[in-house]
Amino acid sequence: MATVGGNRQEKRKRIMSYFINATIELMEKEGIENLTIRKVAEQAKYNSATLYHYFSNLDELELFASVKCLDEYMQETLIHKAEGKDFQEWYLGQWRCFCRHSFQRPRIYNFRRFALLQKVRIEARTSGKGRKDRRLRRIFERRRFLQTQRRSAKRCDQRKKL
Repeated sequence: MATVGGNRQEKRKRIMSYFINATIELMEKEGIENLTIRKVAEQAKYNSATLYHYFSNLDELELFASVKCLDEYMQETLIHKAEGKDFQEWYLGQWRCFCRHSFQRPRIYNFRRFALLQKVRIEARTSGKGRKDRRLRRIFERRRFLQTQRRSAKRCDQRKKL
């Protein structure tokens, strides 16, 4: 017999998965730079206020969606590891697996790679701890992130044309 708390947890996971899947679909269709809370909520057929009940902000939702995509890649790498090949064959298999997944969802893989690099650079440049410094850091971080995403989206679109 399921408890009331267990039902709540299942419902929470189910609704979170709706939002995460909607985010992945929109990331692939429109790109990460065009992603908004309202679009995700509309895609999942929920209200945007409901989304904030499960995720604190859009960045957290993007993170969960990216991790889900990376989880598929990690599951496949475990299969390659279990095959018991020599190191060179294993390494090439891992590389092929990564290439296949990253070319299927290039915007998501670029987002994860560049978002981490941007965060490290910003933390190195801005060491202030006041409210004004935090606000400027957020503005700078978002601007740099959008510039990087636009460049990577253009490259992906150019590759698709070839």
